[in-house]
Amino acid sequence: MVVSSLQSKMVRRVAAWSVAALVALSSTAAFAIDKSQIMNLQLAGLSADVIVNVIRSDTSGVNITEAEIGELRAAGIPQPVLDELCLRVGCTAAPGGGSGAAVRPGGGRGRNDAAVMQQERERQQRLEEDRRRIEQERFEQERANMVERIEADKRRTASVQTAFAGLRATDRLMREGDYLRAAAVFERFMTEVNPAPDSPEYYAGLTGFVRAMHKAGYAYAIRGKALEWVLLGPGHSEFAEGFAILDDISRDTNYFDPSFERLADLAVSDQSPGFQDAWNFCLGRFFWTYENPVRAIEFFSRISKFSPDAAKGAYLSGTMQLKNQENRDAIGSFQRAITLAGDRAEAKDAKELSYLALARLAYEVGQYDAALFYYRKIGADSQRHPRAMFEQAWTYFLKQDWNRTLGALQALHSPYYDKHYFPELGVIEAAAFYNTCNLDAAERALSEFDTSIVALEQKVAAFVTETVSPEVYWNAAEQFYALQGTGDAVKLPVEAIRTVLRDKQYQGQLEVINQLRKESKMLEKAEPMLGSFATETQQQIELDIKSKIVDGGLRVAQLLREMDAELVDWRLKGQEVGIEINGDLINATRRALEGGTVDKAAAKTELLLAQDWLFWPYEGEYWSDEVDYFRGNPADLRDEDTGLCAESNP
Repeated sequence: MVVSSLQSKMVRRVAAWSVAALVALSSTAAFAIDKSQIMNLQLAGLSADVIVNVIRSDTSGVNITEAEIGELRAAGIPQPVLDELCLRVGCTAAPGGGSGAAVRPGGGRGRNDAAVMQQERERQQRLEEDRRRIEQERFEQERANMVERIEADKRRTASVQTAFAGLRATDRLMREGDYLRAAAVFERFMTEVNPAPDSPEYYAGLTGFVRAMHKAGYAYAIRGKALEWVLLGPGHSEFAEGFAILDDISRDTNYFDPSFERLADLAVSDQSPGFQDAWNFCLGRFFWTYENPVRAIEFFSRISKFSPDAAKGAYLSGTMQLKNQENRDAIGSFQRAITLAGDRAEAKDAKELSYLALARLAYEVGQYDAALFYYRKIGADSQRHPRAMFEQAWTYFLKQDWNRTLGALQALHSPYYDKHYFPELGVIEAAAFYNTCNLDAAERALSEFDTSIVALEQKVAAFVTETVSPEVYWNAAEQFYALQGTGDAVKLPVEAIRTVLRDKQYQGQLEVINQLRKESKMLEKAEPMLGSFATETQQQIELDIKSKIVDGGLRVAQLLREMDAELVDWRLKGQEVGIEINGDLINATRRALEGGTVDKAAAKTELLLAQDWLFWPYEGEYWSDEVDYFRGNPADLRDEDTGLCAESNP
């Protein structure tokens, strides 16, 4: 076989050389072949056969003398070439017994001519026989290979069918709730049998594995395979089931691979209305996550009013419009979200967030009564009520409604809100007392604020200054849970930790990391059944956990740095208020000494927040019902004519 192959290569190479030679000579076709051209062909490395073919194919004749043929013989030109030239020009007997003897002058051929021609015919015949033999061998080999491929495909098909038949056992396992074992059967089928990607067997193995793993409690580990299932298109009967699993995974793990964009090209108009609502919300969230407001709003707008996600879609549309400073459209989206939410429990978050958004929009343009109207829509049982109360206090303050300002502050200082921290409360309280010329009360409130904020600022600043690793920031937040109730010191103050824990972005990152940790432990236990899939997926999850902890740590660092800067800013504002209070105290005392009078009974306040909050009298349901209605009642001691405080009050 090797010899035949080499012969075949030689035949092809000779043919190539022949063509090259003919091409090379084509430009001089009008000139007869002379001695120099024969020498050049020899120097080019062409074989005697090729040179002979060149001489025979030339139509211009041969311009070589018998003497020059002798020179060519002396130069080592092969005998077949010399013989061919002698046939053309006529040669006498060649020295050394060459085949050019007995050639008649004028180009006539003798008996040796016939012998040479016979040799040439025999050589050409041998070459043709070799070519046919090589071609036959190649054909036979290709036919044998084809037969082997057909047999291999038959064996593979039989193997796939046998293994596929074995998948029927998973029906029983799924009915019995042994989901992990069923998933293991599907995983072995996909790994060992390796069915063709476009085959029914591949589809059955993929969907069965995803379905069983999802039933077993896995989400992140199968996210890519679930997306692959859905991307196979709505032409499959189980398309809707696959999307339901993918939608569930994306909600649990906030998984939105860039490949989700390909889903937008699938036609789902023939699916059920409920399916289309979930589909539109899912793709809307995807484009919202990747900050593509045009496409996000496009999908959110397709959600019907009957969908449990309708209010969420309207709210998320409003957030993007607000970010793009499309305030009028944003207001419409938030109002629509409130209407769509109605009394649905699943839409409560969207409803409350929309109320807050409308309140803040009104606050920013100075429509304080409208802002207060929306703030009061946040019920006392809501986790957002403390933030609404705090922002109400600011709104009352800007309205110069000191009674309600102090009432809101009284509520925020109570134990009911002891898990929430708003550093500027003391400054607002002091400023409210100062604006009514209750200077002693203002000074006490500011003193309490200054004492607490300085200690807090020092601890937060020290931690931020010393810490550079995102992992350390993340661990500091988690450490709070590990050490609470143990008596051990937490490096960060509780107020700082609570600020972090209330952050929505941090909460989302924490939920995903906890889900990954849960699945990592599950995969570790499932490794004996799931084999390499469990091992490789667990390794990937551990890498993802580390990556997400870094991202989460960067978020914690950002929150703490912002808190540190805020504490410094409020401490400076407190000092400014303190300077004004001290100035008015001095002026009021001076005016009193100059004969001014003041009703000291009226100067007393019913509300000294920094002192009284520990004795808060209300608890439980009664407190929840009344929380929005408390008011302070400070006497206004500012002189209406001069705008100055009349006298210091006790």
